[in-house]
Amino acid sequence: MDIEIRRNRSLSFTLSAPSPEAVMELSKLMGQRTEEERRQEEEFDALRRKFEEDYWAVVKKYPERWVDLDGNQITRETHEIGFDYGEPDENGICTATVMWVRPKKSEYEK
Repeated sequence: MDIEIRRNRSLSFTLSAPSPEAVMELSKLMGQRTEEERRQEEEFDALRRKFEEDYWAVVKKYPERWVDLDGNQITRETHEIGFDYGEPDENGICTATVMWVRPKKSEYEK
């Protein structure tokens, strides 16, 4: 069984395991999240969704101002938002350092 983890097309690696059971054993070793960690993750997801909705509202209001590097208009239907994160702090929390927007369909897939 191969599991491919991709950040984008320029950076990927493959994890090979002898069986699905081996992957399950590995996941058990990674530990369980506490209730506090789950709550913080839900808070973060809500903030991220709100930020993304605010961004798309501005793009919709002024569509002529938002184009990608190829000159294509940026829309919710054709583009996706992502974030790059810095190193974790003493509590293990990472802060978004860069927000990026890219086409959902890569130029290599056209």
